[in-house]
Amino acid sequence: MATKAKTVEETPNENDINLLNEESEESTMPNNEVEIKKIKRSAYASFLNVGTKTTKSFKRMGQGISEMNLEYNAEEESEKYIHQDSATHMITGYAPASDVEQKCYKNEDIFEYIDAKRRTRAVESDAETEVLDVFMYDKKAEGIYGAELNDAIIVISSFSGDSIGYAVKRNGDPVQGYVTITDGNVTFTKGEYSA
Repeated sequence: MATKAKTVEETPNENDINLLNEESEESTMPNNEVEIKKIKRSAYASFLNVGTKTTKSFKRMGQGISEMNLEYNAEEESEKYIHQDSATHMITGYAPASDVEQKCYKNEDIFEYIDAKRRTRAVESDAETEVLDVFMYDKKAEGIYGAELNDAIIVISSFSGDSIGYAVKRNGDPVQGYVTITDGNVTFTKGEYSA
């Protein structure tokens, strides 16, 4: 039995989010079981706040970026006591970050924002921003998706004229919530979604 699912992707010429044509996916599960569907990379989106803390303007990262992973960089400790043959492992924290190599596109929101930080060699509070990770496969309602908001800093690593390298390093614990996307505008709300 086939089901219809709407996908959300960035257009090549703008950072707005547009609903694309309906796309059919075939179910691989028999009746009365949960349907398992493959998640596309485009269903996990990261947005940078290119505005300010008070006047937020979230723009989707994507144009010029062919690969970007969120590395969690877990911090671990292990101890083996005298009565044990094997050690006990513990996770004590995380230092999540995304390393980015982006092709340069004039008038593209993310590039212009990052390039301004590079040109001014932003440090301390000038290097701070917010990153909004949106899980579009966690659809709550039409235009509403599970998300988490994190304070972050931008660390510039390289520039060649046609590409720019930088890291988006998350600071502190994420705030769990959801986003509402309307006409390309992204609004984050803290907490669980209720219809």
